[in-house]
This record gives sequence, C-alpha cells and structure tokens, in this order.
Amino acid sequence: MNAADYVLIVVVLASALVGVARGLLREIIAVITWVLALWLAWHLGGQLEPHLGGLLQAPAVRPWAARAIIAVVVLLAGGVIGALLAHFVRLSIFSATDRFFGFVFGMLRGVILVGVLVILGQLLHLQHEGWWERARLMPSAERAANVLRGLVGEERLRRAGGVL
Repeated sequence: MNAADYVLIVVVLASALVGVARGLLREIIAVITWVLALWLAWHLGGQLEPHLGGLLQAPAVRPWAARAIIAVVVLLAGGVIGALLAHFVRLSIFSATDRFFGFVFGMLRGVILVGVLVILGQLLHLQHEGWWERARLMPSAERAANVLRGLVGEERLRRAGGVL
C-alpha cells in the first residue's frame, strides 16, 4: 500500500467517524440544508442584492455577496435545527440506531468523495502516474468513480474537464 491508499482510507474513515458522531438525522438535515442554501442563494440572491445599497460599491460583487448572505443564514438556521433535533434523538431510545445509520451514511459519503477525487484525478490525467498504478485500493475507487460517472453523465464531466 502506498500514500494514495492511505488517503483513500482516511477519507472514508473520517467521513464515517463524522457520521457516527453526528448521527443520521443530523447528517440528513445537513445535506438538505446545503441543498436548500445553495438553491435559495442562487434563486433569491437577485432579490436581496438591491437591499445591499451602498454597502458594496462593486456591481460584480453585490450578487455574490447577496448569495453568500442567504447561504450563510440558511446554513446557520439548518445547523440550529439539526442540533436541536439531534439533541432530542440523543435523549431518546433511538440514539444508538441514529449513530449506527450515521456511520453507514458516512461510509457511503466517503465512498462518494473518493469517487469524486478519482474523477478529478482522471481529469488531470493522474491515472498514468506510478503511484496511482501501484495503489491497491485504486481499482475499487475507480469503480466508485465509474458509478458516479454513470449518474452524472459523461458530457457534464467533459465540460467540467474543460474548466479544469
């Protein structure tokens, strides 16, 4: 095993540990909160922007500042809601179940993160490097990346590759 193998292991285990520490309920609320924050920021940023007035003089910065403000507010609200609900779950008989499924969720998230890292590495043509070829876990990581490729679509990945 080489350093790439250890990085892959650390990514999956760190995600699993975060999942078990937070529990499934809080993890799900966090995912929903992030999706909602990004969606609301993108769709409502234009409505908040005029209210920023003279705070920001650069017109190119104002829409992004409005989006950032909305995203931060939604993330803070989601964090508070998640913390409160997680507290009540911890006091209930479902605490161990919540943590177990949080661990499973964290493992799955870690595998997805590994798949994303592999796709980024492939976009950068790292798969021909010696350390990549010697990594024992890379075939499994590449399978995860292939599943993600199927879900996302090759055309979107090609466009993303042009950005990189």
